[in-house]
Amino acid sequence: MKDFVCLGKHLEMQVSYTRASSRLDSRRRSATRDSLTVRLPSVEYVLLRGTIMAYAKHVDELLDLLSAQGKEAYFGEPVSILEHCLQCAHFAEQSQASPSTIAAALLHDIGHMLHGLPEDIAQQGMDGAHEDVAAVHLAKWFGEDVTETVRLHVAAKRYLCATDATYMARLSPSSIESLQLQGGPMSQEEATAFEALPNAGVAVQLRRWDDEAKIPQLDVPGLAHYRSVLLQVSKVPQL
Repeated sequence: MKDFVCLGKHLEMQVSYTRASSRLDSRRRSATRDSLTVRLPSVEYVLLRGTIMAYAKHVDELLDLLSAQGKEAYFGEPVSILEHCLQCAHFAEQSQASPSTIAAALLHDIGHMLHGLPEDIAQQGMDGAHEDVAAVHLAKWFGEDVTETVRLHVAAKRYLCATDATYMARLSPSSIESLQLQGGPMSQEEATAFEALPNAGVAVQLRRWDDEAKIPQLDVPGLAHYRSVLLQVSKVPQL
């Protein structure tokens, strides 16, 4: 429960015992009444607490998915998907990024574990659109400051290829191969439209961490380190 940040108050029950005695005249007899008053949590609080617990469950399920399926090879890169995601989140945290950006960095490639396509889809000439798969899945629990950054991280690669003359030379062979399936470098019109998107700048920064996060055996914090971050940025409906 210590991971919850301002998500509700502890269950409270207060019991008070009072005794009242009165003396009545001859036409009324004396009476002594014991009363027990119990203050229970409101219905709104009980519902909110249930919602909080449900969101915590979904956070744990996301972490379990990364742990269980993230050990697979990362599309020809020298790290696994899990190692890549953890490195990306680490670089975001080291850059003092916002909690939402750190969450997006950790979860940006979770679509690879959801679309059910094989690791070598690029070699088969297919684009799994993992960024869209991830954004739709995550929208159930996170706001657009997470989901749109995730959705745009592939577009950010296309944008950087069009606007940074040195960027493409830094891409790995696997990333260059997938670039063609993802639409190639943006046109000038596409780049201008991309720049106007609210999360474009954050997505570009995520993309740079994404490209860097392919270092074999780099020592970084594990999944448990980010549980509180995911809980913090989860959207909790107002009752």
